[in-house]
Amino acid sequence: MKNLTILFITLISLFSCNETAQNNENERTAALEKEAEAKFEKFGKEITEENAIESSDLMTQLQQEDSVFTKLSTNVSEVCKKKGCWMIVPLNAETEMRVKFKDYDFFVPLNCEGRNTIIEGWAYKKEISVATLKHYAEDGGAEQEEIDAITEPEVEYTFMADGVLME
Repeated sequence: MKNLTILFITLISLFSCNETAQNNENERTAALEKEAEAKFEKFGKEITEENAIESSDLMTQLQQEDSVFTKLSTNVSEVCKKKGCWMIVPLNAETEMRVKFKDYDFFVPLNCEGRNTIIEGWAYKKEISVATLKHYAEDGGAEQEEIDAITEPEVEYTFMADGVLME
């Protein structure tokens, strides 16, 4: 009887320790997920940072395709100073890409220059008219001389983002 009681107490101790360890692991996992969520501000569609590619990889894809659906990890070099309705991000040292937001449903902070950003959506090449280029320059705070100097359309890389994460 005494041995049976000792065996019973030992088993209870083992299971309670295992359950406590499992609870601790669950709490730790939940805390890490919450910390990762807090790392980013979210705009638009709910996205994650997993499988984001670098700008150089996107450039390679856009040399082979007119458009690609992708998730890009980059940083913001410029943002619309009126609403936060577009951003400029670098693709390489010479090329930048304008990021717009799907259906004009969301905007980003007006002071987000330099922030690490993950965007998901369609990247593509298109020709931008002179009138549109002047509008962008005006929104970006360009001087009138710079705006007046725009006389020819340009080929532009554009990204229509469904969702944005910003550190």
